Amino acid sequence: MSFKDDIKTLRRQSNLTQEALAQKLHVTRQTVSTWETGKNMPSLETLHALSQLFNISLEKLLFNEEIAMKKDNIVVGLLV
Repeated sequence: MSFKDDIKTLRRQSNLTQEALAQKLHVTRQTVSTWETGKNMPSLETLHALSQLFNISLEKLLFNEEIAMKKDNIVVGLLV
């Protein structure tokens, strides 16, 4: 899935309207709509807030992937 589909799915699974999500992120409902239609992307700051709100990593949110980390914080691969 793409970011636009994922954000819509996450919002709906959380029982949030576009307006309610917008209020939580201090943006307009129209802004949330542009994300869900793929016309625009959130700022890095807003992406971070989304990842915290939905309890999902930035990698998973943006790329639908998780980055596997070794104990010494060296990236060893992507998990799909």
